[in-house]
Amino acid sequence: MIKQIYYYMARVFLRVPDYVGAYIRNRKPGVRIPIGGDVSFAENSTVHFLIAGALRDNPDGEIYGTDCFSENQFRGIMEMNGGAYPTDEDVMRIIDSERKFKERGEYISISLPREVEIGEYRKAPSSSWTLYQSSIHAIRKELSGMFWRDFFIYMEKEKDFALAHGADRTVMEGIERFMERYDIPNLTGNGMKKNLKRNYYRKMGTPSFTEDDYVEHGIQ
Repeated sequence: MIKQIYYYMARVFLRVPDYVGAYIRNRKPGVRIPIGGDVSFAENSTVHFLIAGALRDNPDGEIYGTDCFSENQFRGIMEMNGGAYPTDEDVMRIIDSERKFKERGEYISISLPREVEIGEYRKAPSSSWTLYQSSIHAIRKELSGMFWRDFFIYMEKEKDFALAHGADRTVMEGIERFMERYDIPNLTGNGMKKNLKRNYYRKMGTPSFTEDDYVEHGIQ
């Protein structure tokens, strides 16, 4: 009989725009991860590298901002929210913050590396670990870059398919298929569709992406 060994992996909860959150959760073909489900990144990915270098222990649970929480902190927020996974508004209300956001967000649950190097030692992150505030911008920038790169690649492939098969496909139809593929929420008044369309036409003024530009982003 083969004995299975299960490893506990601590998590952090990082706030990202809701469309980036949906993309990150559903980036693996055929897999749908619900809001609050754990996501992870391959060890050779840029995101993994950035996270591994940004971790620190926060045993006292002190809150330094609204962008990232340790597992212990977020579990406490959920308990104060009646056990429900909190929205932006819930988090701000519970921690008594008056911060306002320009766009809707989602706290994604990121599984941490089993071990990280801290000086000369290797340590296993626990549920009290979080990210340095100074490192959050670079991590979110990389996640956002993954989203936009894959969006433009998807649209280029849509255009190539239409040209190769003589199909009549509009830009908005391609955008709708992209949003459906990654289960990206649309805002009131088709706000997300309009945002993607605006960025697509803005990108058309620069050289297109090629297959050589595409990176798999450490899909697991």
